[in-house]
Amino acid sequence: GGEDLRPRDLHHGRRHRERPWGNARQRTRAFPPLMAKGETMEKAKAKGKAKVPPKRALFGGYAVCFKGCTDQAYRQEVERVQAYLDTGGVSLERELSQQREEASNNLDFENAAALHARVEKLKPVLGQLPEIVRRTDQLSGLMVQPSAAENSVTFFRIDAGCIAGPATFSIQSPEHTKSQSMESRVQQAVDAMPHTPAKTALEAMEHLAILRRWYYRGTRVGEIFLADDKGMLPMRRIVRGISRVYRGEKPEVQPPAPGSALLGSISGPHDREET
Repeated sequence: GGEDLRPRDLHHGRRHRERPWGNARQRTRAFPPLMAKGETMEKAKAKGKAKVPPKRALFGGYAVCFKGCTDQAYRQEVERVQAYLDTGGVSLERELSQQREEASNNLDFENAAALHARVEKLKPVLGQLPEIVRRTDQLSGLMVQPSAAENSVTFFRIDAGCIAGPATFSIQSPEHTKSQSMESRVQQAVDAMPHTPAKTALEAMEHLAILRRWYYRGTRVGEIFLADDKGMLPMRRIVRGISRVYRGEKPEVQPPAPGSALLGSISGPHDREET
């Protein structure tokens, strides 16, 4: 009587165990249409007009709109997510490793083993992150493409995800630059390219869409070389990449995302015992 019974809730004449977030009618009451103008959720709950589902049934266990968590707890969770994205997941690996160490020191070996299993599952996931996965303001580098000009390649400069160019780069050194190395010539050519930031958010999204479509293409033409966290380009890799693009050879294997290479250097007693 009064419960929302449906065929999917029945199994050989028995109801399944009640869902932690209630039935359909209770879930609908979380957004009551009968709230008076200016009436708060607390007053509506006191009058029995609204029933808020428990916070564990909501995304991530946080229900800010229903005050299921404090503003400080929600801010801390946002900072954890931001740190995860900024470090390529290394912050989460360090956090779990620290918890594992504390559990081991407290002789809580069962919890330490569970945390160790989480760390081991996290490492291969982070190792699959492409190099291009990073913050937009740190997405800078150089794209090398074949050129229609003889003995040349084409440069596209990337700053904060925005693409500038093209600029033709000659493989053979001109007479006045024969004393310069290839790396210095590449750096000089990159510095000479204009920096054209996006004027609007829509324009920036279009540049990112073009870059993403090219990068994740199954058989893409050309190579890209991204700057490190200090803004320095990998000149030796670029010089070798110019040779490959000019000859039409296969590109190099893309290195892992920034930070994921540090995972192997962060280890605890569990890792040392296995090795």
